Amino acid sequence: MPYQICHAEYAGKCAGYNTLMSTRNERLVIGCVVLVFILMITLPYLYAAQAGDDAYVFGGFLLNPIDGNSYLAKMYEGWKGDVKFTLPYTAEVSEGGYLFLLYIGLGHLARIIDVHRMLLFHAARISSSLVMLASLHRFLRYTVVDRHVRLAAFTITVIGGGMGWVGLIFGLFTSDFWVAEAYPFLSSYANPHFPLGLALLLYLFTFPKKGNTLTSVDWWKIVVVSFVLGLLMPFGVVLVLAVLLGLSIWELYPRFSNFRDSYTVRRGFWIFLGGVPVLLYDLWVINQDPLLSIWNRQNLTPSPSLVDLLLSLSPILILAIFGIPEVFRTKESGLRLLLVWSLVGLLLLYFPWELQRRFMIGIFIPLCALAASGLNKIAKSTRAFTFLTTLLIVLIIPTNIIVLLASLQGAAKHDDRLYLTNGEIQAYQWIEINTAPDSIILASPDSGLLIPGYTGRRVIYGHPFETANADDELEQVKSFFEGDINLTNALLNRADYLFLGPRERGLGSVHNLDQLPVVYESPDVTIYRAHIDP
Repeated sequence: MPYQICHAEYAGKCAGYNTLMSTRNERLVIGCVVLVFILMITLPYLYAAQAGDDAYVFGGFLLNPIDGNSYLAKMYEGWKGDVKFTLPYTAEVSEGGYLFLLYIGLGHLARIIDVHRMLLFHAARISSSLVMLASLHRFLRYTVVDRHVRLAAFTITVIGGGMGWVGLIFGLFTSDFWVAEAYPFLSSYANPHFPLGLALLLYLFTFPKKGNTLTSVDWWKIVVVSFVLGLLMPFGVVLVLAVLLGLSIWELYPRFSNFRDSYTVRRGFWIFLGGVPVLLYDLWVINQDPLLSIWNRQNLTPSPSLVDLLLSLSPILILAIFGIPEVFRTKESGLRLLLVWSLVGLLLLYFPWELQRRFMIGIFIPLCALAASGLNKIAKSTRAFTFLTTLLIVLIIPTNIIVLLASLQGAAKHDDRLYLTNGEIQAYQWIEINTAPDSIILASPDSGLLIPGYTGRRVIYGHPFETANADDELEQVKSFFEGDINLTNALLNRADYLFLGPRERGLGSVHNLDQLPVVYESPDVTIYRAHIDP
């Protein structure tokens, strides 16, 4: 056999072997990253659950327990058979609307399969996180061509954060510690609807990859996914449409007359068809329901300061700038998507309205992919790229480690934001069994956060957004438990029961309790019938 033929055959076999080994290495790296990620979002919860003793019970939430308990309250609404959301932290009741259907649906499922609501919440959280990882990997395969750059992007996106740990030195508490929807790790650590929403958003950006040969089934898949995204994360639909609009302008300029032939425009149309009706319904039901209107006015999420944003996204944001020239050099549609998403997300973040921060949804993802490209541009060799990627991980993982350590510390100390006493749990069980479903409980702000999720009963105050006229109600409830006798009759006559536990006693002393009949008493908690006869 001639040398050239032999050499060509050998080279072909080597190329195939190298490709196979590269694929295996990629899978190995991804598998290790996924394993680390799953351990990060599960082990602290397992530790916190077993850290309770005879006196304390883990409440189920390690990040943002205020919102976490509100999700539990929504699940209770579904568990008792409701299909509409009504504000669980407001004494008054209105018609409500078909909102927060994931949690209401989980509540129904918990009742049907007879599973504890908290257990189902975390099963949904972990399952949604796995779906998000699969969608993220698919997204990066679409947007990043080089395998080693894609692996770096996947790794830093999944386990990374910002440099908020530096801000802590100067007394700053930046967004990368608590704005969960912006970061895949925090999203998965907090709840199920953030990672599931991110998964759907990433899917819409990259589905399908068949160019212009799409069937009607493909288009209707986009409609359905957009509809579900609208139910989970309405602002995700707005973000997707805004990004696709930016991409369309870039692709069509200067011949906008070709917009009918644009695949991006047509995809945007079907996303609009699936998602926007959900947004219109949300606006309608919120505006026509008086209590939901108050909730909407209180539900303000302004953007972080520029210093906060720079720390929260550094050094990823800086490295992403080095990745921008690659977008214009290769003109890859995937890289264009990364750049447009980054720019649109950052611009919308400072759009002048009250809900700016909602547009931080997933902003870490395109920035990380651009940053990996920028890192590849800076590095002169594969070894240098590996070293720089490792150094980057060292810089961006401490914030997440601090989040985990804070969780473990809170669990070890039985922080009352994370734990309930056994006496409180027993009292909640008594309320659930022995009071009417429409009963109103007067409790401290901290207990008011917990009672709807554990008993399904409403409270005078319990949540900064989901209590109507929250500021006024909070002030009155705090003053009542601090001993303001002038509020005694006014508040007690609005409630059916007065809850007096360790959180209430920590605020002060309530007057005229001897006038109230005791209906439940334990070493930790006393419950009174609330009305005072004139």
